[in-house]
Formats: sequence, C-alpha cells, structure tokens
Amino acid sequence: MVQQRCSRGQTSRRAPLALRTALGAGPAVARLNPQTRTGSKRDNLLLKGPEAPYYPDMQNRDEDSDELSLLIRCQEDRDTAVRLHSRYLPDECGIGFAVDARADGLQAQLRGVEVWVWDDEWLPDFIARLAADYRGWDGDRTWQTNHLSVRAGFHTGGHVALTWHLHRWLTRSDTWQASVTTWLEAGEQMSNLAADLREFLPMPAPSR
Repeated sequence: MVQQRCSRGQTSRRAPLALRTALGAGPAVARLNPQTRTGSKRDNLLLKGPEAPYYPDMQNRDEDSDELSLLIRCQEDRDTAVRLHSRYLPDECGIGFAVDARADGLQAQLRGVEVWVWDDEWLPDFIARLAADYRGWDGDRTWQTNHLSVRAGFHTGGHVALTWHLHRWLTRSDTWQASVTTWLEAGEQMSNLAADLREFLPMPAPSR
C-alpha cells in the first residue's frame, strides 16, 4: 500500500474537518454557545460557535469548511476583533482557514490562510511561548504564514499587543493589506488564547 508523504508542492482536493480524528485530535470539538458564561475574563475574549454574532455580514462559507470559529476581542476596544473560521484541509500536512478583521472604519476578510507541519512554529505554540513570558520581553516577536502575520509586543501594565496583519499578495500590484491590533492581558488571557488556538488548529498527524 502506498502512503502519502508531505511535500511542499503537493496538494489534494480540500477536505472538511468534520472528523477531528483525521488530525489526531479525537472527536469533534464541542462548540460553545456565544451566550455561555465560562469565566469573567474568558467569556468576552474568546467565543466559539457556528455563527459569530459580531460578524453578521461575514458568514459566507465554503462548502468544504467546518463551522467552528474563534473570536479574539481587544480588551481596550470591544469593537476591535479578529475572527478565525472556515477551516479546511488542503492535504494531510496542513490546515487552512479564513480570517476576519474589524475595527473602527475597517472591515476585512481573507481566505486561504494556510499553516503546515513544516512551518518554523505552530501558531498555538507561538502564543503559548508569549504566555509563558508573562513578565515581558524586549522588542517585537513575529509569527507568519502565507497571508497572515502576527506581531507581539509587551507593554507597560502587563499587556500584550497582538497585531494581526492580513496581506493578500506580496508582489502583485493589485494587492491589499490590513492590520488590526488586539490588546490582551499577559498571562491568563494569553494562556486561554493559546489553549483555544490548539483546539482550532490541532497539529496534523500525517501518515508515514
């Protein structure tokens, strides 16, 4: 029996994430009703559900995507938020998803963001590393993939500024870019974000 191996230039038809076992993550992740209270600091920070009420005009989905979404709200400005949704499998070595960004005067949506097992760092691991350094760090730390980068800076008062930078293309003249910054508390809120990102982006377990 021939078994498929990961390769950078190889993709197959996109498959939905209906079965989490395909990613080695066990059964489907339970979705929380946005009205469910899960803690005074957490309930307004991260909401999971098939429909995020904050984006009533951004609910178009691909047929091959699933319905789990992750909402990240800014603690300094409740009208500023980033939502990750519409996951799919480009192949067994990666996960794709869409990103919505919204702030005063800005509304952007970008599909086709993809992360791969050969990336330098998995996004949940990057956020977990920031959470572990709750006493702070100097300068900015950055994570990036094909159409999304996240820049993290530590600021006075124990707050972390996460700047989510969406870029459709890097070289085309008709490209567009958008950035939104969400402010979170170092430590607990960052740890919660890392945990929820692990549910949303479980590490694929490709066959050998």
